[in-house]
Amino acid sequence: MWGRNSLKRGRVIGVVKDFNIKSLRDKVSPVVLHIYPQAFWKLTVRIKPDQVPQTMAHLKATYERLDPAWPFTYSFVDEKFSAMYTTEQKLVNLFSIFTGLAIGVACLGLFGLVEYSVNQRAKEVSIRKVFGASVVSLLMLLTKSYFILVLIAFIVIIPLSYLAAGEWLKNFAYHIDITPWMYLKACGLILATTLLTVSFQSIKAALTNPSQVLKSE
Repeated sequence: MWGRNSLKRGRVIGVVKDFNIKSLRDKVSPVVLHIYPQAFWKLTVRIKPDQVPQTMAHLKATYERLDPAWPFTYSFVDEKFSAMYTTEQKLVNLFSIFTGLAIGVACLGLFGLVEYSVNQRAKEVSIRKVFGASVVSLLMLLTKSYFILVLIAFIVIIPLSYLAAGEWLKNFAYHIDITPWMYLKACGLILATTLLTVSFQSIKAALTNPSQVLKSE
């Protein structure tokens, strides 16, 4: 039977595995694929990626030959799925831009702060070097405080980011799990960036001849 308020009746000819026809925000729901030739109006074709233009031209020519009264229109399944995540793509682009700007500004600020601190402690560093301090110990002296601040920042931001990411992922019925490895990679990248930013001025100060600094004091 076919009607708005009637049930569809038919014979089951096959069962397939569960698959999602919506975005990952929605759970897989029951779907019945009903073959009804009288209402046929759409055709799904799988084509080779390296022959898209030729295949589309062939399909268009065939369609216009068989039914010239209706225009030939088409869409790609991957584009349909991508459209489901337009908001997320915009968020990714915005976060990427602002994250890059934030890292750049932070590195410039850190570089300037280290340069100012090193200049303020130039005499101290020179005296320590005269008394036999090694380059490694001087580097530890000049950079230790910055890494302590970075570790404090990790302690504060990791729980907050974990909670924020967890709340955002709740919008999706299917999503990845947040693992410690993600934070370890992020922390390692930030520590490496901090090390490169801080070490330049610190190594320069540790390798400076102490006589050049002390004779001007």
